[in-house]
Amino acid sequence: MSERVKPLIGSVFERQPRPSAPAPPVSQPIGSKTGFPTAQHRSKSVFARNREARQQAAAALPSRGSVPPVIQQASRTKERRPEEEPDTDDWRVRMSEENERHVAAMTEEEREQERREIEEKFGKNIGEVLRRARMARESHEEQKNAVASLEGEGPPAPSLPDGGSKITMPSVPPG
Repeated sequence: MSERVKPLIGSVFERQPRPSAPAPPVSQPIGSKTGFPTAQHRSKSVFARNREARQQAAAALPSRGSVPPVIQQASRTKERRPEEEPDTDDWRVRMSEENERHVAAMTEEEREQERREIEEKFGKNIGEVLRRARMARESHEEQKNAVASLEGEGPPAPSLPDGGSKITMPSVPPG
């Protein structure tokens, strides 16, 4: 331990005091011998003075014309009736196709890794939860189609590109 230890406090140097700047002279208000400001007597309240100031400001502004401005309606690119719903089937088709392309480009090892990650995040029964959600969605679509066919509109186009109505999910082998 031949380490050199620096002292915590170095040398202390005292400085010579400098002459301080002279203090500014204290000026007393004109008309006051005691040092207090003179009293101002107000004949109007603050509310009345503010009201008068607003009225004077309003009088100074140019008056509005008698003709209101014309508002132009912006053109819309697509007219949509209120009873129409956004096309969720189209979104599902596009996502399904994108997912199929993504899975097709994966190796078997990558698929297994993804399955394990999904099970870790969502639990072992995620396949069953997704299956029940799909069945509920399909039964809702079937009811909607039945109502549409009773009303004479005819069934809408199938939601999948191959014309099928079921989405098959890859099976996950247990643990």
